[in-house]
Amino acid sequence: MARILIVEDDPISMVKGIDIMKQLGHETFAAKNGAEAAEAIRQLLPDAILLDVELPDTNGFDFGQKLKAHPRTKQIPIAYVSGRDKPADYKRGFASGGRVYLAKPYTSRALNTALTSLLTS
Repeated sequence: MARILIVEDDPISMVKGIDIMKQLGHETFAAKNGAEAAEAIRQLLPDAILLDVELPDTNGFDFGQKLKAHPRTKQIPIAYVSGRDKPADYKRGFASGGRVYLAKPYTSRALNTALTSLLTS
C-alpha cells in the first residue's frame, strides 16, 4: 500500500481518482490547489503524486518543477493529469519532472498503469 496525494480542483475528477486509488488499496489524500498540496506534502511526504496541470492558484508544471528542485521532495514521482493532450503538453510535463502524463478523461486501467509505473520505477 502506498500513500498517494491527488491534487485536483475538479470535484468529479477528484472523487474518481480517490475511488480508484482506494479500490487499489492505497492510502489516498487530496488537495484542491497548490497551497493545500504543499501543506499535504510537508506533512505526509507521499509515495507518489497525481498532479493536475491546471490548478486555481498555480500551474501544475511549475509546481512539479519546484518539487523536483527541493532535496526533500525531488524523489517523489509525479504523474501529471490533464485535459490538455497536445505533444507540447507531454513534452513540458516530462521536462518539468513528471514520469507519467495521463490525459483526461482516463480509465481505471490507465490510472492503475500510471500508478504502477510511478511506484516501480
